[in-house]
Amino acid sequence: MDRPEGQTQRVLLLIDSTEDPAPLVAGNARTAFRHARIAHDLFDIAGPAPFPALAPYSAVLGATERLDRLAPDPVRALTDHVMAGGGFGTLYRCWSGDLDPLLGMVPGGPGAVPPHPSGGLRFPGNALPAFEGVTVPPEAMIGHSGHDVIPAADADILASTFAGRPVAWTRRVGRGRTACWNSIFLGERIARGLIVQTLECLQPVSVVPCANAGVVQIDDFPAPVDDRLPDSVRAAHPGLSAARFYAGVWYPDMQELARAFGLKYSAYVGFAYVKPSEMDAAAADPERYGLHPELFDAIRERPPAELGLHGFTHFSLQLAKWPDAATMRASLRLARAGWDRFGCGAMPRSYVPPDNCYDATGLAVLRDVFPEITTLSGSHFGEERTGGHREFGPEPWCPELYCLPRVTAGYAADKLFDALAQLAMMGAWTHFVHPDDVVDIPPPNTRPDPHRNPEGRPWRSEGGRRGLFDGFRDLCAGVHQRFPWLSWCTTSEAAARIAAHLQADWEITLRGDGLHVSGPEGGQFRLRLNHAPWRRVDGRDGCDCLHEAHAPGQSTYLLRMTAPTAILRLSDTTRLARAGQRLRAAVSGQRRAS
Repeated sequence: MDRPEGQTQRVLLLIDSTEDPAPLVAGNARTAFRHARIAHDLFDIAGPAPFPALAPYSAVLGATERLDRLAPDPVRALTDHVMAGGGFGTLYRCWSGDLDPLLGMVPGGPGAVPPHPSGGLRFPGNALPAFEGVTVPPEAMIGHSGHDVIPAADADILASTFAGRPVAWTRRVGRGRTACWNSIFLGERIARGLIVQTLECLQPVSVVPCANAGVVQIDDFPAPVDDRLPDSVRAAHPGLSAARFYAGVWYPDMQELARAFGLKYSAYVGFAYVKPSEMDAAAADPERYGLHPELFDAIRERPPAELGLHGFTHFSLQLAKWPDAATMRASLRLARAGWDRFGCGAMPRSYVPPDNCYDATGLAVLRDVFPEITTLSGSHFGEERTGGHREFGPEPWCPELYCLPRVTAGYAADKLFDALAQLAMMGAWTHFVHPDDVVDIPPPNTRPDPHRNPEGRPWRSEGGRRGLFDGFRDLCAGVHQRFPWLSWCTTSEAAARIAAHLQADWEITLRGDGLHVSGPEGGQFRLRLNHAPWRRVDGRDGCDCLHEAHAPGQSTYLLRMTAPTAILRLSDTTRLARAGQRLRAAVSGQRRAS
């Protein structure tokens, strides 16, 4: 083993409290480690405390631009740590003449340069296996704004821009490994999975606990529809009304996809798209307002895995949107009555807020009318003041509700990086679509940005044009290729799994007899073995193997705890190691014979 006997997996994160905006990266890393259940400590290089001893840490990560502030003794300590088999990496652009050789940075100048001439990301190798071969176009991310440095000749490139400029690399140093991100991108929420996988490529043996939950939600189904259908859909399905298209074409296609990949849909019912003043009229004659019976017939014939609430009207539960709280409460009572009237089954346990917005008053009213609801799925992004920018965990304004925020949306395969980044962090993916995305096309001479189908794509591919259905199939296939073990859940199931995952305590230690993993029975974890030399799992107690994969440079496993502590025996499979094992066995046999 490259790490000392009894080495615990624990990360030291270096920050500088006087910096701005590098703390965004540090905060992002801390959240990523909390979600991935990775033990970590923080050290402020601008503070008065002496630099800590590095023996307790399997890896050190810098989340500061000013590593040049480190005194000679910490620099020597970091160098010794890596030479002895530890990991050291940077998550933010930095420069430090003393550490440049360790990090494999060849300076072109100490000053920051403007964002790279071409942005974007490409992942050419498998050091970050979740992202191998994936690209992020420049328009989908911020600029890197890196320093004028290039990697050493012996570095392995982790990521580059579309123009081929390296922005992240790793290299072998002594018995350990270093990594460098010459970018500010890891300060973005969506990049958290890159932080976790960067750590994994630094450690010869890495354990990352895993929630293992995939969620696909269908907003606004069943819900009112009008007769608007794009010409491409009408041409492909002549004579169909919009309601019959969604019930007879769109929904069966989605069910076909569910069978192919094992998806378990959570669908969210909306009863009326009307103003508060029209609620009673819509409740009395819902079909007049676009709520067609065939939509409910479709879900009765082929039920989704979970049916949740999207509201009676599509007004968000924000007091400012309503005449008063009493009217808001009346709308939810109409939804409760409609739930029974249309045969939706047991009362909903999860809620998706219209426009992903709500406030504290709205949640109090929701809980009053629907006490059965325990899970709230808003947005991982947006503004906190309107119910957005939520993390996984209890809702701040109503702790009785558990937040399961949605990270990605839509049918486009270009959401693959965002999905993989969430999965690489804690083994979970939350996604949603709308049935009527196909009709949300920008009118002529308007901007495409606010529209969910900006290129006016058909539902199914036709005439050489890629359809939304095929794009979503490609997205699911891309996720399945890299995470074939992903377990698909309903919203309520996923909330319970993720809550248990985030509350669990894990301890990971390398000892003389192997890798010891302590955690909850039934809990799952990813194990990565970096091949320097080639290691494999030679035996295990206290866990089951659900999946394994081997690639040049690494092996990865998904394992499930069957006892409070699992012990995995790791063996070196190089020819030299095998010869040593045979020699030791022969000597042992001679001793027993004598």
